[in-house]
Amino acid sequence: MSLQNKFLLFLLLLVIIVTLQWLFFMGHEKQVLFTELEERANLLSRMLVQLSRDPLVSSQFSRLEEQIRSIQEERDFAYARIVDHRNRVVADTREEYIGWTLSGQITGVPKIVIQQDLLISRYPIHVLGEVAGGTEIAFQLEYIGEKIRRNRIIFTEFFIFQLAVGGVFLLLLNFQMIRPLRQVAGQVVKISQDTPSPFILLPKHSSKEIHLVVKAIEEMRQNLSILQGEMVSKARLATVGKIAANITHEIRNPLEAISGAVELISSELPKDSAAEEFLAVIKEEITYLDDYLGEFLEFSREEPTILGQVDLRDLAKDVFLLINPLFRNKRIDARIDVPSDPVVCFIDKNQIKRVLINLLLNSLEATPEGGSIALKVEVLKEEVGCSIADNGEGIPGELLDKVFEPFFTTKRNGTGIGLALCKKIIEFHHGKIGIESRIGDGTIVKVIFPLGEKHES
Repeated sequence: MSLQNKFLLFLLLLVIIVTLQWLFFMGHEKQVLFTELEERANLLSRMLVQLSRDPLVSSQFSRLEEQIRSIQEERDFAYARIVDHRNRVVADTREEYIGWTLSGQITGVPKIVIQQDLLISRYPIHVLGEVAGGTEIAFQLEYIGEKIRRNRIIFTEFFIFQLAVGGVFLLLLNFQMIRPLRQVAGQVVKISQDTPSPFILLPKHSSKEIHLVVKAIEEMRQNLSILQGEMVSKARLATVGKIAANITHEIRNPLEAISGAVELISSELPKDSAAEEFLAVIKEEITYLDDYLGEFLEFSREEPTILGQVDLRDLAKDVFLLINPLFRNKRIDARIDVPSDPVVCFIDKNQIKRVLINLLLNSLEATPEGGSIALKVEVLKEEVGCSIADNGEGIPGELLDKVFEPFFTTKRNGTGIGLALCKKIIEFHHGKIGIESRIGDGTIVKVIFPLGEKHES
């Protein structure tokens, strides 16, 4: 059942409950009013019986008239009368009925009857155990009917008000929640059917809760997109690793045999011969292929070999000193900035050293002579950041998403494995790596590691 149908059912149940309340209230109100009138009639009748007993026995009819006139001021009063033992009217608030003899017998027990629009209370007057007469007091029911009608109008207005409030509430709910939810669900279904839109459109008149739902869905989409990209990247790296292991095994052995044969031929040739120049080219290419296969081998490794607590400050200083001669040869203004306190990370020192060297060499190649490179280590709450910034040529924006892909390179003699290998090593250490760059403004590479003790691999 849809949410809209549920609320319609709720409104229907509300109508039924309010209607039952209305019926119960009106029935209960009517019963209360009649019970109150009956009790008042009985009370007045008993009082009139007590006051009429002696005057009736002594035939003092004038006193009886005084007694019945004393209750004329009662609310809703219609008439009152007293009859003797022969059922002859001896006193009546309506003088024209005095002296009449009523038909029927005087009731021996108190009795209340309703005749047309009157409620009549009849009580016997007993003297020495015998019925000496009786009293009859009548009240008009018009007041009760008017009060019931007035209450019916009030409760009907309240009933209509409740229905109006429920209808307005359902209308607002439909505009601010049910309809927007349906629209959002439709957009999500379209996205799931491989027809994605740039973002989910926020429906008009949406409530704050719908805003939060759309925001959560957008965040979930972005996270899923990032996760999907990471999974594809990891699957690609795993495939490359397997290929690398096979290629290295199949090529390196013949390559070593070729290298050995070249060395043997070189030793047999006379010095300064024309063939020696060609053999030098072969040796150079063999060395290049060997280095290339060495980078391939890095992908076949599943994890770093030695993990331990390393002060990242010391590691950064070692790498900086190692590359510093290259900086000086190119007249690069190279700087290093590290905290004064130890920055301990649980990492493979050699693997991270290789990453930093690779990143610094990339910056060195991209930075023109006389440029600047800055290596910085800083603590970020429970993480540690290591950044390398240069003022080189920069990377075009459309290429930034591809720089970590295996075999993607913009260098003439590049393999496209260096940054992919760096990313693989960093992610194994539960870290993150990213690049910020603009053409003409240089490049900043940021690496983040967990700070502190050993973490789960």
